[in-house]
Amino acid sequence: GPELGMVNEVVRKVFVDSAGGIWVSGNEGDTVGHLPPGGKWTWYSAYLIFGANVDYITDFAEDKNGDVLVSTYGDGLYRHTPRGEWSRIHLGDPGINFPISNILCVTVAPNGDIWLGLKDRAVRFDGKIWQGFSIKEGLSGLAVYDIYFAPDGAAWFATDGGITRFA
Repeated sequence: GPELGMVNEVVRKVFVDSAGGIWVSGNEGDTVGHLPPGGKWTWYSAYLIFGANVDYITDFAEDKNGDVLVSTYGDGLYRHTPRGEWSRIHLGDPGINFPISNILCVTVAPNGDIWLGLKDRAVRFDGKIWQGFSIKEGLSGLAVYDIYFAPDGAAWFATDGGITRFA
């Protein structure tokens, strides 16, 4: 809450990266915090980093390079490198060809593929192309709120129509 430097007491998401750092997002896109192991909190104004289009931070994930991916509802996907640099994953970046701004969740599969949950489907980026998955591919609902990869390799999707497992 405010005693740690947040604008208000609402914490929307918490994530622990592979180095043991803790990431949190505040309510309404106002704050992103990072506490590295043995360090002090660093607070980022989401509006200064992500822009005024962000309604809120929806999720965190870590890719195979150690970059923390931050999904937003309103302004797409962002990356924070271990060097402390922020960047937006833009339409037109190598391999990026999606006009997605409202992301509900982000997950990195064990093989490194990036998965996004959206209001109307899930999408997977394998490093070269994006592939969409919706009800016609077997999802139980349109909106994908969470994606989890089990130790057996199965992908689980939490949707507005129930849960779906892809093996």
